[in-house]
Amino acid sequence: FGVEGKVVTSFLDNGHNYSYITSIYVLPSGKFIALGPSGVASVFSKLAIVRYNADGSLDSGFGTNGKIISGLWPYSVSGNKMLFLDDGSFIVTSVKFYPGEINYDMGIEKYTGNGLADTSFGTTGQVITSFGPGKSNPVSMAFKADGKFVIAGTYLQNNNPKMAVAQFNANGTLDTSFDGDGRAIANFGTGTYAEGLYVFVSPDGKIQVAGNVSSNTSVNFGVVQFNANGSPDTAFDTDGVALSPFDTNDEYTRINSVVRQPDGKYIVVCKPPYSMSAPSNLVIRRYNANGTVDAAFGVQGVVSATFEDGPNEAESAAVTPGGEIFVVGRSMPLDAGYTDFAIVKYNANGTADTSFSVDGKETVQFEKGDDILGALLVLPDDKLIALGTSGYRQSNNFVHKDIVLSKYNADGSPDTTFGTLGTAYSVIEGNRYTILASALQADGKIVVSTMYGNNTQIYYLYELLRFNADGSLDTSFGTDGRLSVNYTAISIIIQPDGKILIAGDGYINNAYAFGVNRFNANGTPDAGFGSNGSVLIPSAGSTWGSSTALLQTDGKIVVCGTASDPDVFAGAMALTGVRLNANGTIDTTFGTNGKISGLFGDDIYLYYNGFIQPDGKIIIAGRSVGASFNFTTIRYNTNGTIDTTYGTNGISASYLSEYRELRSVLLQPDGKFLVGLSKYNAPV
Repeated sequence: FGVEGKVVTSFLDNGHNYSYITSIYVLPSGKFIALGPSGVASVFSKLAIVRYNADGSLDSGFGTNGKIISGLWPYSVSGNKMLFLDDGSFIVTSVKFYPGEINYDMGIEKYTGNGLADTSFGTTGQVITSFGPGKSNPVSMAFKADGKFVIAGTYLQNNNPKMAVAQFNANGTLDTSFDGDGRAIANFGTGTYAEGLYVFVSPDGKIQVAGNVSSNTSVNFGVVQFNANGSPDTAFDTDGVALSPFDTNDEYTRINSVVRQPDGKYIVVCKPPYSMSAPSNLVIRRYNANGTVDAAFGVQGVVSATFEDGPNEAESAAVTPGGEIFVVGRSMPLDAGYTDFAIVKYNANGTADTSFSVDGKETVQFEKGDDILGALLVLPDDKLIALGTSGYRQSNNFVHKDIVLSKYNADGSPDTTFGTLGTAYSVIEGNRYTILASALQADGKIVVSTMYGNNTQIYYLYELLRFNADGSLDTSFGTDGRLSVNYTAISIIIQPDGKILIAGDGYINNAYAFGVNRFNANGTPDAGFGSNGSVLIPSAGSTWGSSTALLQTDGKIVVCGTASDPDVFAGAMALTGVRLNANGTIDTTFGTNGKISGLFGDDIYLYYNGFIQPDGKIIIAGRSVGASFNFTTIRYNTNGTIDTTYGTNGISASYLSEYRELRSVLLQPDGKFLVGLSKYNAPV
């Protein structure tokens, strides 16, 4: 199902970036429907409906690529919001919100089985009505035997919320035979706050609405029963309403949702007071059909599940045909900053079902933060290894980022022989990692350049890591697989002899410089290169963190980057480069005494990448910033002079428009090259 049992669906392609699920329905076919709000930071949200195949993939035969964005605003978040007819069509309800107004109406829509609006229902598939002037919030629905349907919820007028129910004909019109106008309001007395969270229709047509009834002095589970014609059923608790007060010593002061068992008893899912620092449990209560406490359930009708020491909360419940009860909600360790999905299973009498996850409880972590791809390697057999980081917020509010390697077969499917089901996590202390570069060795090992820090450090640190072919850290490399370096190593080259060459730049030894280091295969410095494996190339000004190395077939090394020139344009960024001999000394036959540099007109030049052509000529690629943003390439001859036969006097520039960030350049076998870009500040 999905990826390792989880499915995540984005609505970014519909202009939304804030979505969550409030209800799920499993269909007889094994497919299932999820619905909930999708909007921009929960403002002006619309109701989103998605249908999935049994394996978690989107059902492309439903709506638009498996999705519907409704015209309704999903104000209510508890209870049932969909009803399904035998032909597969369905009714969905939420509120119709009007921007700029404080009141809202009850919205109902009907769709065909394939997710198209049923134009025979209401007006082009939609009905807008209300319980009266004010705010009408529909929460739960049920069919009647004659094809009519009822909707229960909360009606708020003059800050006085009441339980309410409306009855509709099959075509969406109000059924005026029900209480005269199709609507009925429950009366629990003055000063009460009543929410209708669940509606049930009995075989004789009577309607029960259950939910939360509270006041300044009490919290109650309330049930109201109507006759089939909408009048109060005085045979039910003498006046048609029943209240069962919560224990006044109980801190659970609200109801999140209600579900009815097949025997007529009610499971009430309780809500604790809001707090990010006080502990709370997942709590449910059970009541008889007449609204009285079911004292045989748990302890005087109450059962509680303890998870972490933080604010835990039950959201919903479900009852199996055998009477077993599942409760789902959230579990948060105290001050953790993240929340787990929590589930607990009870026997019919309220005792924990220890056949479920040993103690009847289980938690599942979904993605806790950003997953960022840092590099991609292609193996000789066309399999891929993706390297990146997976982040989440810790209890101290610091974002921890672990290194993740994922391996894929040539067809893009996960290589389940790698790590755990294709993914290997590398948790190294409490650090926040960023992937800078990577390279694949001939033996399948992977060298990675990283930048990292933690919440106690002022500056970032840099290191090389090496992983074995199975994704584990290679402890034979450096110190337990880690090797410290003193600059941002943007480039890694594995030489034909197995030695590892890195290049980068930064504030090195109290000065801005470009750095090149070479290591033996075990991570020790190569004493035959520079000064104990290291070469520093001082810069006239600050460097830009974009230097790289290119290895020629004769073993010489071209290093290029960007540095400020204090003598030109008040320190404008300029291209600079140097060629080293195989032993790390400067090759004075290249350019001017081994170096190349230039601003190339009035443009500031930001170097990012380059490559060496089969004929030995060198192309340097980057972004130039002047009157406009350009992708610019410069070609040099093998001796470091500009090749004037290329472009215009050796330079070729292409307007980038809003694509202002150059990320990578790759030479193809046919001599053409691919450029990876990202869009920046794109116009609307």
